[in-house]
Amino acid sequence: MQMNQSLPSTHKPYDLCIMGGGAVGMVALLMAHQQGLNAVQAVSQSTPGATPSTTGVPRTYAIAPKVQNGLARLGVWGLLKDHQIMRCKDMRIFWQTEADQASAQNSSQTPIHFSAAQAHVSELCSFVAEDDLITALNAALLAAFGPTPPTTVNEATPAKLRIVAQGANSPAAAQLGLAPTVYDYGHSAVVAVLHSEQAFTHTAFQWLGCAQQGHDVLALLPLPPLHNLPEQPRQGSRYGLVWSQPTAQALQWLEKHDNAQGERYETLLNAINQRCASTVGRLSLHSAVQTFPLYQSTAPSYIGDGLALVGDTAHKIHPLAGQGLNLGFEDVFTLFDILAAREPWRGIDDSRLLARYQRQRRAQADPISQVIHTIARRGDWPQAAQSLWGTGLNLYRHWPSVGERITQQIAKRMVRV
Repeated sequence: MQMNQSLPSTHKPYDLCIMGGGAVGMVALLMAHQQGLNAVQAVSQSTPGATPSTTGVPRTYAIAPKVQNGLARLGVWGLLKDHQIMRCKDMRIFWQTEADQASAQNSSQTPIHFSAAQAHVSELCSFVAEDDLITALNAALLAAFGPTPPTTVNEATPAKLRIVAQGANSPAAAQLGLAPTVYDYGHSAVVAVLHSEQAFTHTAFQWLGCAQQGHDVLALLPLPPLHNLPEQPRQGSRYGLVWSQPTAQALQWLEKHDNAQGERYETLLNAINQRCASTVGRLSLHSAVQTFPLYQSTAPSYIGDGLALVGDTAHKIHPLAGQGLNLGFEDVFTLFDILAAREPWRGIDDSRLLARYQRQRRAQADPISQVIHTIARRGDWPQAAQSLWGTGLNLYRHWPSVGERITQQIAKRMVRV
């Protein structure tokens, strides 16, 4: 997309200045256009907008059905092809306790099971590659604004309301006194794309380890099958790996990535297969491997004077449940719903409107963030809590009819019904 380096001096003040060039900021610009608001998107000089990644590790997003509906109303979801979407109908979580480890039990024989049927929907979520989603967003912006959308590098552009979508390390939020509180998990995520010879199952898998495994979280996210890529295997299934583990261990995999025979990441693959192969089949590596640190950050307030924080700028969470981007999109949808329903005498920067936004998002996003945070730091649980959870898992495994009622309620919240 072409960028306007500066705005005409005669240009009237904007209704909105959307600060940030990522997916959440792009959705905000589309929402503004849909509501007839005069908006500009201000992006950093060094990162002039969202573009497909060049890292060699395709990032994957889990998009909840409610968010899919919101993207469909903007004309974005319909731009994705069927082969770019992997609809997830089931999720199986293998949670190993200290008792399992001590008795050498394989807890994967009795996973916690969530299904779309429990929530009375066709899918729990859809997995979409970041590149495909960004391409669809750019196409929607092109349809809305033509080849020159209202984009600037001048973050001081006059506007009635500023929406900050700059990510967790937002310089604007810090300058405005809204720097977040950060919790470092001491873990890093190892990410890659894996291939299995077993057929697609439309199922996401997750392994939550005990203390001996560093309280890690290993997730395999089903990816769409490859198309028009003859150099890659087209049979079997693909998974996005996201393995949260103590940072020292995560970095060690990269240090051991080559040996004298030129075998790549053999140690890492052996560890993954030891954990997962009995469930998803033998896995092989089909991308680069990367790591990134994991932390939670929460802004002291989602609003300021003529200001609203959205996405990771307001609340960055652990990726174990794949809810980060969903929460960001829901922030935008909620904010613009409030703006659209405002009383005729209120401006879009009215403090009461912003207070409504914060109140609604705190009530909806904070409980999700807190549950994810609690699970991610389960190594800090008191012994009594860990013992109680172990008892609960045993009840679930031996009396599935009781567990079914619990997982049904959780499944409904996963799809926001």
